[in-house]
Amino acid sequence: MEPAARKQKILSAIVESFIRSGEPVGSKSLLDETGLKVSSATVRNDMADLTEQGRAAAISATRFPKTPIRPKAFYREPPTFCQA
Repeated sequence: MEPAARKQKILSAIVESFIRSGEPVGSKSLLDETGLKVSSATVRNDMADLTEQGRAAAISATRFPKTPIRPKAFYREPPTFCQA
């Protein structure tokens, strides 16, 4: 798998896990969720890259995120309703 595709898969798993549990996500749990065949160090490096790119918020070297994140790829404005 290409590094860019792997990072997208990791980011998706971070967002989904955080939405589901509200808890920070560790690299080993990401490996279990994604089924990626890489080391946890590779996942941590990718997580660090995502932080540098501003796509994820780190709270330590191995757990993401502490505060809610809203990646534009996963965030949609709620519908607005007309007031009569």
